[in-house]
Amino acid sequence: MGCALYAFDEGGKPLVDRVGEMVICAPIPSMPIYFWGDKDRERYMDSYFKTYPGCWRHGDWVLINARGSAVILGRSNAKLNRHGVRISTAEIYRVLDEIPRIRDALIVNVERSDGDSYMPLFVLMDEGEQLDDGVKEVIRTRLKAVCSPRHLPDAIIAVAAIPYTLVVKRWKPR
Repeated sequence: MGCALYAFDEGGKPLVDRVGEMVICAPIPSMPIYFWGDKDRERYMDSYFKTYPGCWRHGDWVLINARGSAVILGRSNAKLNRHGVRISTAEIYRVLDEIPRIRDALIVNVERSDGDSYMPLFVLMDEGEQLDDGVKEVIRTRLKAVCSPRHLPDAIIAVAAIPYTLVVKRWKPR
């Protein structure tokens, strides 16, 4: 089925031969029209149309080449629900990507049966580097300043590798 699918940059401009946010700018039959229990459609509109008004933000990265072929690259809007606040993993990864000595990271949020949660951050350091208290403090300080106190992990744990799926997405345990 064809649709008006585009790759947009952060400013809402279409991209060709570059990875962007997958958007659909005309209705398609499989598109939901509301969320159950969302009488005023506020959650629905906020979830899909707030970023690019008039265009559905699908939540995936896509590359559309000059021939018009599309390669879908995985989720752009992975969210953690931390005490009722939705946190984008991309926000956290953007901050971590700018911290020297950190090669890669994975953050997860584990919902507990008592309603509480546990949000560990797994960090892969550069070759020869150690995750020490100084690096942990830089991580906490930057996350709090750039994002919010809710973005702070409960634990920061050094790991030997970060798991990836076959399509090169960070693996999230269920």
